[in-house]
Amino acid sequence: MNEGLAPAALAHAQRFRQMGSGYPHAVALAYGGLAQAMHDDPETVAAKVANWRRSHGEEPRDWSAIGRKEGYPGVDPGPDWKTITDQNTTDQP
Repeated sequence: MNEGLAPAALAHAQRFRQMGSGYPHAVALAYGGLAQAMHDDPETVAAKVANWRRSHGEEPRDWSAIGRKEGYPGVDPGPDWKTITDQNTTDQP
């Protein structure tokens, strides 16, 4: 399922998945892609996702509660995202 994903894209998806299975998709919609959210802290990401939902006539979701119900650990601030880029990984041409 993850074949062909760049290492950075996979790392971002795993980071946001810690909140809940649908959160990476919500982040991608709000930001235009997961990589665009990589430098933002969890609170900023959550606010942008909530604002995106409001701007589209939807109620913001309590992703922490959704994730807890699904058994996910919660917010993952991620590693030092400056070190994870598609350009500095060994499996890229």
